Order: sequence, then C-alpha cells, then structure tokens
Amino acid sequence: MVPLMTTTETIINLWYYVGEDRQLIFTLAGRAYIAKGTDEEKIALLQHLAGTDYPLAIRRLVPDRYVSNYAGKMMTAVAHITERDNPATPLFEEVYQAIEEDLIKIAEAHNFPVDDFKIPDNPLFIMTALYKDDYGEIHVLGT
Repeated sequence: MVPLMTTTETIINLWYYVGEDRQLIFTLAGRAYIAKGTDEEKIALLQHLAGTDYPLAIRRLVPDRYVSNYAGKMMTAVAHITERDNPATPLFEEVYQAIEEDLIKIAEAHNFPVDDFKIPDNPLFIMTALYKDDYGEIHVLGT
C-alpha cells in the first residue's frame, strides 16, 4: 500500500491580486494540478509554478458579499490573506467551483472517472499575492 502522503492528488495554486497600496484584494485566481509525490514535493511544485502560471488561472472578482462601497470606491472587507489559511474559506468559493467545473469537463471529455477530478475537501494549496505596477506588469509580492 502506498503511503497517503505520496499519492496522486489534485493540488491548487491560489492567487490574490492586491491594489497599489497592497492592502486591499480586488481579484482572486486559482489553478489546479494533478501531482504525485510527498507533500513537500507538491508544495515545492506549487511554489515553483506560482510565479509563472497565474496568467493561465481562472479569475474571479472578490465576491460581492465581501465588498462594500466606501466613498464611491469598491473596497474589500478582507485586508490580507496569509498562506495556509483554511482552504475552505468562503472567499475563494467561486474560484474553487470554477476550477472544479473545468476539471469535470476535462474528465468527461476524456472519459476519465469524474470523481478523480474533483477537488478534495481539504486540498493541498498555496496562496500567493500579486500586484500590478504603474507599467501594467504583474509581480509576485515579496519578490
């Protein structure tokens, strides 16, 4: 029997785009991968891809339930997200749903078992902050 920590599973890269002040989140994104190896190897893979794969990610605006209108500007109620927050956080609910819908379409198109492509209840993931500079270039926060 293969140890659970080395099984193939769906893992997730999550991104959140912050404004210039780096205080408010305005867009969320996510992408799934199917990977095999130890948790440490999967995390290393996600970290490696986090700086390059965000253009291919599914994007969603922060859900309205987290947004309030203050002085005519849209501001999120969430100031920041730290890595390793609860992956079931409602903030990313629409992103997770969109990712899973795409995974199911892929499974169906290739006659793979749909259940193998569903996002697990507690997926392995990392979150990465991104921001757009004055020249329109996207940067990973902290690099």
